[in-house]
Amino acid sequence: MKKVFTFLSLCLSFFFFSCNYFSTNDIYSSIVINFGSVNNSRAAYTIDDLSYCVVSIEPKVQDDIKVDLANGETKAVFRNLVKGTYKINVSAFDENNTKIANGESEQVEVKPYRRNSVKITMKFLSTDYSDCVVGDFILKDGTILSKNSNPQPDTVAAVIVRAAGDGKPALGVGIVHNKDGLAWCTNDADGFNTNITELQGTIEDGYMDGSDGWEKLKDVCSDAVEHPGNYPAWNYSLTYALNNNLTGELAEGWYFPTVAELYTIHDNLGTIDASLERAGGNQFDYGYYWSCSQSITNDYNVMAWDFNYGEADDSACKNDSGASGYYVCTVKAFK
Repeated sequence: MKKVFTFLSLCLSFFFFSCNYFSTNDIYSSIVINFGSVNNSRAAYTIDDLSYCVVSIEPKVQDDIKVDLANGETKAVFRNLVKGTYKINVSAFDENNTKIANGESEQVEVKPYRRNSVKITMKFLSTDYSDCVVGDFILKDGTILSKNSNPQPDTVAAVIVRAAGDGKPALGVGIVHNKDGLAWCTNDADGFNTNITELQGTIEDGYMDGSDGWEKLKDVCSDAVEHPGNYPAWNYSLTYALNNNLTGELAEGWYFPTVAELYTIHDNLGTIDASLERAGGNQFDYGYYWSCSQSITNDYNVMAWDFNYGEADDSACKNDSGASGYYVCTVKAFK
């Protein structure tokens, strides 16, 4: 079942004005739909994410109008309308001709000698990921491609590493990993020598879902707010979408995984690596991957969990980086 999330409010100004021609019985008016003014309710989206819109009117007294936003068109005009009550519908499409949003106005009464305005709320259509299986591709436009397919170059954003079930959504991993050697945190970070109990967990219990990890870290480590660079591995995930030019719903929700979530990847490593290879991404193979999870041993505040495919280790020092070969991957829940 498709779920629809409201993410964008387009202030479409409808100007009603009298035309030069009118009879004694009928007054003709025009409706101008102006796409130039955008009130963006979610920062991940702008009008640039849309390629074109199709605007229709009810009753259908005129043909639909295509507004080519990619080529700089900004408005649609329905002319010579007899005074009466109308409704405007808008469908928005991306560059692949996939319908990604729609919206409609309330009933609008066209009156002479009066300037009217109405706001249309656009709703972007969200994909249902509940039937995804491990290895499926999530494309950059948010659609799903079977793991048995061969995606086109530079079209894949993530590979599914966990199917939805047991009250958990499907989980995907970004196809780009950092293998430059990032520290969990720097020596002078508040989190280096702090026992962050809120982040403690294992592959089987404790802190299992990393989606709120950054918020938990900020609650304990005051420097994380103003100095995210003190936490290089974390900051890599926070900026993942921006640095990989992901837009729409894929511009939000990426996070640094827990050790339990890394273990989920390990359980399905062969299938996941095969899809990552076909997507042109980084494979896991064997290497040390940081988790966001704090060491479970209170005596070792400077330690965090990492995961070397196949075993987890909570004795990695948080400031290890560079030649030590610590990698970072980024995950996102797909609901």
